[in-house]
Amino acid sequence: MLAIAQPAVNVEAVLAQIAVILAVGLLLKVLSDRFKSPFIIALILSGTLLASAPFFNIKSMGFLPGLIRVLALIIIVFVNGFYLRIDSIKKESGIVIPLATIGVILTALIITTITYFVLGLPLLPAAFMGALLSGTDPAAISNMLKEKGERLQTIINSESILNQPLTVILPLLLFDFVMAKETPVPILVGFSLGKLVL
Repeated sequence: MLAIAQPAVNVEAVLAQIAVILAVGLLLKVLSDRFKSPFIIALILSGTLLASAPFFNIKSMGFLPGLIRVLALIIIVFVNGFYLRIDSIKKESGIVIPLATIGVILTALIITTITYFVLGLPLLPAAFMGALLSGTDPAAISNMLKEKGERLQTIINSESILNQPLTVILPLLLFDFVMAKETPVPILVGFSLGKLVL
């Protein structure tokens, strides 16, 4: 059996790219704090600009970008968990639970409607976009909550952490709905709602 040769990974180039990304990120953090501008937007714009630079080749980094992204998300959500207290979540559950469930579904419907009617996307891609963009990302809001009151921090942090499973489940349910062509619609809707509740 012939083994397929894997392309060699240039470790120095990968480490250099990671170092540049971290340096740019730290610089943007300092500038964002100084000028009171949103840090997440600065990161997104700089990442988009750096992607077109000849120095960067994310594909050459192999599995590292995905691993770094997962580790960063774990750290962000874990650290945010330190600011949440069980008794505070119980006290604010009347606000948090509807925001993390009904709020996500309504947001998905609003985004779907806008992308379908305004942007002219077909219904299925519009629905997928609505489902994927319906949640509140803990990474996006954690930086904005530092100077807010404890009650607001609890509500928004709890909602952003609790709505993450729903933003994963909605696209999967939509995918199941599309793939099950022979199943009658009422049965499929009932089955999807049952999975959603579960």
